[in-house]
Amino acid sequence: MTHPETGWPAENTSTPPERSALWNSANTGRFAPSLVPRTVLSRHECRDSARHRPSNPDSLADRDGRVQNRNDTTGPADSPPEPTTDRTVNRDPADVGPMPGKYYEEFAVGETIVHDKRRTISEADNQRFCDLTMNQQPLHLDAAFAADTDFGERLVNGLYTMSLAVGLSIPETTDGTIVANLSYDDVEHPEPVYHGDTIRAESTVLDRRETSDGERGVVTMRVEAYRVESGETEDTLVCSFERTVLALKKE
Repeated sequence: MTHPETGWPAENTSTPPERSALWNSANTGRFAPSLVPRTVLSRHECRDSARHRPSNPDSLADRDGRVQNRNDTTGPADSPPEPTTDRTVNRDPADVGPMPGKYYEEFAVGETIVHDKRRTISEADNQRFCDLTMNQQPLHLDAAFAADTDFGERLVNGLYTMSLAVGLSIPETTDGTIVANLSYDDVEHPEPVYHGDTIRAESTVLDRRETSDGERGVVTMRVEAYRVESGETEDTLVCSFERTVLALKKE
């Protein structure tokens, strides 16, 4: 007769000899050869065991341990749907919501948009931009070289200043409402920009017209970048250019 819970002989209430041997071996740091497991599982077998997968390749087990025959194509009633590789998302345009930028009809010739965002240009900004564009002009990078010029210190790359002005102007003009930038014209850099200067931007709508098919619109803006001055000093114009875009129509 065996004990109903342990499975050991009912008359034996002491520690089973196998467990006692393991305990003694653990205390001495040595295990009897007969107690060392003979089967070594590979990494993949351990992973499969942890997932409760059966060793029989003709059957599959779900997360609850229920076994399903591989040849059974019906599957359990609550089996999850087969995964799909189709990543197409059908989205209703009405669910997207309004875009922050302006559609063609919302641009008014002569209006000036003062953009709220500003940015203080750091030495790292200038260095990274020069590195990314492979511009090794020492006037932008070499402090000793720039100290001997009329400027007395390194200048911020003018193309970075221009690009920054475009970026600052996007939220209130063409964010989400543009088809493409068509051109940048009449670029001017009237004043230099130095590390630590804070830049803001303004955009003035110069012209707008519909495309020949009437489905889109062409808008031309004058973008101006200013260095923010302290106190009551008027901000200094450091870059200006014309930006022409192909804009979406609202309807």
